Amino acid sequence: MTEAREPQTSGLQLPTDVGVPQTVANEIANEWDTLPYVDARLREAGMSAAKEPNLAWEPVTAAQLLSPDITSFTTIFASQLHWYNHVVRVVADIRAELLQVENQMSDIERVKRGEFRAINESRKKVDRMSAQEMADNVDGDETYRILKVRKQELSQMKLKADAWAEELDRSYKTVSRQIENRKAENQAGNREANMPGHARGRWETGR
Repeated sequence: MTEAREPQTSGLQLPTDVGVPQTVANEIANEWDTLPYVDARLREAGMSAAKEPNLAWEPVTAAQLLSPDITSFTTIFASQLHWYNHVVRVVADIRAELLQVENQMSDIERVKRGEFRAINESRKKVDRMSAQEMADNVDGDETYRILKVRKQELSQMKLKADAWAEELDRSYKTVSRQIENRKAENQAGNREANMPGHARGRWETGR
């Protein structure tokens, strides 16, 4: 959708030559355009918009998992966790707009069904529109098609973002387990070094 069209709501652009009347198209778009209100209420509650973390995201490597340095693990963990939290917010934004688009599509379908009923009531039974003709008519509505394309875009974004979120979830949990393992190893080593009779890294008996 490269052409600038009116009205524009939440990044969704509607054409002027739609199948449903323009006034109806505007009313539907305005009624379901709730994202600005929702975002404003969340900002009032202290929730800021999702921002990309300052830490660069990189996949966790096998060499990093073998590192004995807890500090480096902590840095990796922070990066993975920050990115996971960011992607979760991105997925939520996608789902929120997807819900809005689906509701707009449902409303257009409702309007079109009313048109079909009026048409069929004025026709003889043999001349009435079939279910397939009605479906084709809805799909041919220009506003509906723009919404359908946007729904596909958002659904594809959600599929990819969900996969990224799952990858980040596995990564930061793996790093977290490694941090706990390193802590346990260090604590065990400290206990051994502090036990009576332990000297120069070995047990010496009878002294």
